[in-house]
Amino acid sequence: MLFYKLSRLVLHCYLFILLGPIKVKGKEKLPTDQPFILVAPHHYWWDAMLYAVYLSPINFFFVAKYELFDHAFFAKVLRHLNAVPVQRNTPNTATLQTTINHLKEKNNSLIIFPTGSRYSSILRSGYLVIAQKSGRPVVPVTFTKLGWGFNYISVGNPYLVKTTSSLSHSNRNKYNHRLNQKFSDLLQNN
Repeated sequence: MLFYKLSRLVLHCYLFILLGPIKVKGKEKLPTDQPFILVAPHHYWWDAMLYAVYLSPINFFFVAKYELFDHAFFAKVLRHLNAVPVQRNTPNTATLQTTINHLKEKNNSLIIFPTGSRYSSILRSGYLVIAQKSGRPVVPVTFTKLGWGFNYISVGNPYLVKTTSSLSHSNRNKYNHRLNQKFSDLLQNN
C-alpha cells in the first residue's frame, strides 16, 4: 500500500513537471456508487497514469502490453499500479474474463484504450464485451494537450452497453460510432 501511494505521488510530480496543472472538466459525472470503465483515446505513453492520478481518489486498474512487464522493476511498479498484462496481438477470452471478474469483485474502475495502441485510431470491441458482461457503465474521457499549464481532462456522461443485445458486427459499429462522437464532442468543448 505504501509503495502504491508513493508511486502515485511520484507520478503526480512527474506529470506536473511535464504538463503543469491540469484542469478536470466534468469530474462530477464519474460514478461513485460502483466501478466503471473509463474509455479514452490513447495518444501518450503516460495516458493511463494521467487519468489514474488526476481522477483520484478513485482506484483504477488497467491493461498494459505484456512486453512492459519484461523488466523486473518496471513490472513491480506496474503491478502496484494495478496493471494487468495483455498480449495485444493475441487477445484471448481469459484476459477478458480476468478483467470482467476484477470489475465485478473489486472496487477498482478500469482504464482502457479501445484503439489498443497509440498509433491507431480504429476502435476495437474489447471494451464493449467487458462492459456488456460486467454490467458496468462506460465513461468516455479525453485529454487535450495545449501546452504547459493549459491542458484539460474532459469527462463525458456514463452509459451502459445493453446486456440483452448481441454484439453483432453492426451493433459494434454503432457503439463505436457513438463513442467516437462522444470523444469529438468532449474535444470540441475545450
